[in-house]
Amino acid sequence: MSSQVYQIIGARVRQRRNQLGWSTRGLADKAGCSQTAIVDYENERRPNISGDILIRLAAALGVSADYLLGKTDDLVSDVLSEEWIAAFKEFTAVGMTPAHVRMAVRAFLVLRELMTDAPPDPGGVGPPPSV
Repeated sequence: MSSQVYQIIGARVRQRRNQLGWSTRGLADKAGCSQTAIVDYENERRPNISGDILIRLAAALGVSADYLLGKTDDLVSDVLSEEWIAAFKEFTAVGMTPAHVRMAVRAFLVLRELMTDAPPDPGGVGPPPSV
């Protein structure tokens, strides 16, 4: 990434953190990184930022990664809720890789589509998935 992108990230992290009334320590706790890292990102003292940290910062701040990168001014274009982040952490804690999680989500979406296309089930379970 260019130094201009790091300036944008730092400025947007600081601006959003201040909008939320959070300290650097508060944001660090929510994003799962150190307070020093937050201060460094905001002041452009870190030469790079990993995708993982960028996503955790975006999630903690309630904004999209694209917003932090300066690709959009829309705060919430791809925000994941805390529930989704917690679920992802649970999946990975039991050994699921991101690819496994994506497959599970796709399977859920197919199942949901099958259930919404089927007639209502009096037991509330929906039709069994076809194999």
